[in-house]
Amino acid sequence: MSEMDDVEEFPKAYLGYSMPFMTLAFLGVGLAVYYFRGSAASGMIVMELPFGFIERLAASCLVGHIIITYVIKSVVLSKGLLQEFQKSKIIANGDTWLAWYCMMLLIVAASWFLAQIVPFFSDFVSLLGATLTPLIAFIVPLMLYGLCIHTSDVKSSGVEKFFISVEFFVSFIILIYGTASTLVNIVEKW
Repeated sequence: MSEMDDVEEFPKAYLGYSMPFMTLAFLGVGLAVYYFRGSAASGMIVMELPFGFIERLAASCLVGHIIITYVIKSVVLSKGLLQEFQKSKIIANGDTWLAWYCMMLLIVAASWFLAQIVPFFSDFVSLLGATLTPLIAFIVPLMLYGLCIHTSDVKSSGVEKFFISVEFFVSFIILIYGTASTLVNIVEKW
């Protein structure tokens, strides 16, 4: 929020543009899958698509999403590791790019190795996603925004507080239900 020219525009941007788009997108996809597959739907939504153009398009979108996400996360992780290695004199300041590439290769290799040695890796990733995604994507930002409103001169309306409360409640329900269903799935397989 510190990069915004006018912080008071945040509620309009969030509630007026971002939130309706996310709600319509997730609701549209979820209802479409439920309409066409009903209770037979299980696992990832992409697995429910018949092989063809739509499935390839969805897979391409997923690949793009994963690449962007990996680049963003790996940049942060690699930068932190690089700074720690430079502080502890493990690498010299002149070897920064070589060290960066080596760290990236090490992170990819370690990720692949971890995915191979954990027998329930897919379920483990589902558990991490069910537990951390609602927290990181919804609950923590809502709490930080509430803290920002509480400690600054920015005022929020009753409608905004209502929608924030609804979003917080839904996020908490998703956190509980997603974690519980993933744990049940892990226990059934073991």
